[in-house]
Amino acid sequence: MPHIATDDIGSIAAWSFNHLDQSIGRIWEIVGQITTFSYIAESFSKIFARPFIFAAPPPAEDIRFFAAVLQSYRLDPSWREVKFGFKMTSFQEFLTGLDFSP
Repeated sequence: MPHIATDDIGSIAAWSFNHLDQSIGRIWEIVGQITTFSYIAESFSKIFARPFIFAAPPPAEDIRFFAAVLQSYRLDPSWREVKFGFKMTSFQEFLTGLDFSP
């Protein structure tokens, strides 16, 4: 499952405004870390210190499916780090940066 942090979207938008010669007329297909639903459940379990379980995923939610989709669209998240000059936020980094206090 592809993810993109809103901070990353803002950073790419800012980069685009600062590099108009390279961005006018361009469409940026951006994607961050690719995960599975099981990975997301594991991440929530770590953050909230209680079990989260994702059970019985349909075959379409398998990481191989998303890898094939990304390959068909030629979406390689690593080129964005080179192009825009910053590391894309991982799902784990996104979760640990949130304040879940009441």
